[in-house]
Amino acid sequence: APHFVHMFEYRRCNLVTRILFPENSLLLDDIIRDSLDSDLVAQRSLQKGDDSMYEIEEVLGCGKFGKVVKCHKKGTNEHVALKVMIKGNRLSAAREAEIFKRLRRLDPDKNNIVRFYSCFKYKTCFCFEFELLDISLYDFMERREWKPLSVAEIRPIAQQMLVALTALKSIGVTHSDIKPANILLVNQESKPFKVKLIDFGASCMTSNFTQFHEIQSFGYRAPEVYLGLRPDESVDMWGLGCTLLFLFFGQHFYPTSQCEYNYMKFIVKLHGTFTDENGNSYDHLESLDDLQKMVPDIKDPTELGDLNAFIDLIKNMLVVDPLKRILPADALNHKYISMEHLNEDCTCFTYELLDLSLFDYLKKISSKRLSVSEIRPIAKQM
Repeated sequence: APHFVHMFEYRRCNLVTRILFPENSLLLDDIIRDSLDSDLVAQRSLQKGDDSMYEIEEVLGCGKFGKVVKCHKKGTNEHVALKVMIKGNRLSAAREAEIFKRLRRLDPDKNNIVRFYSCFKYKTCFCFEFELLDISLYDFMERREWKPLSVAEIRPIAQQMLVALTALKSIGVTHSDIKPANILLVNQESKPFKVKLIDFGASCMTSNFTQFHEIQSFGYRAPEVYLGLRPDESVDMWGLGCTLLFLFFGQHFYPTSQCEYNYMKFIVKLHGTFTDENGNSYDHLESLDDLQKMVPDIKDPTELGDLNAFIDLIKNMLVVDPLKRILPADALNHKYISMEHLNEDCTCFTYELLDLSLFDYLKKISSKRLSVSEIRPIAKQM
């Protein structure tokens, strides 16, 4: 077991939580500075107390609480992602460390959650080490120039995230920031269908939620959060529903501006002329049933039935009343996910493909031939 000497604590509701970090952890001052030069970072390295040496190769992203960098771990010769929380975020680091302690109860691969390795401290900064994944769904959509995904392509993503939400609910954790940027592809080459949920910086124990929690990003925030009501884990289902619509439209469905009035107006009415800050107009939509108008060219009865199943699931995810919003376990049994509404010749695709390369999957089903409808979503992603 590692030796811990650094300790800090925070007080909340008369409860003292102590978080321990390994001793002798070093981190480059360049990472701490807000004005980070990625060209300089590529030439630097850091060392942790257990003699692990990290060579920082590039900055992967920047957020409210810090930065994420790609590192080459020389001790094991593997690449990892390192989240560096800048000074002043001690309470956030403590909360996130507490969440990851809970997440250790879950299998990260089976439950589609990023694998957490360790955390350590340097000066006023706290570092979290994770497995290195591929690009986010947001970046993936940007690379394909915002071309919408079909409902067949969205299905495996929806299924995996519902598994993740079911697992989080089982340990009493709410992610609180489900959005395309926080869902990453694992590896586009070896596992093109596999995704994982990341960034638990805004996560919370569901039992600790209060009506004063400001959670979720604009455009993915549940109505009860805007109304100042006490949220629960159902906010994650709302965020996932918005994410699936983002993939379906190739753009944000709900307004991403910070105008609460416009957001609530759109949620309540879902009709009339509304244009968000990106110029997206949905004046032709009077309800979620009208999502079918977005793909008027569908003539095949099977594809049309699949679209209607997708819309039905979305309607259950985006129920304004959180008490009536569908639960993750129930959503996993929805016909859109189970594919029970599809013809037998269209159900050769199974979720086993998520953990296999295409080559390995084809070997596994060597006695079968993929149909054209099954090949189509694979071809589109490639």
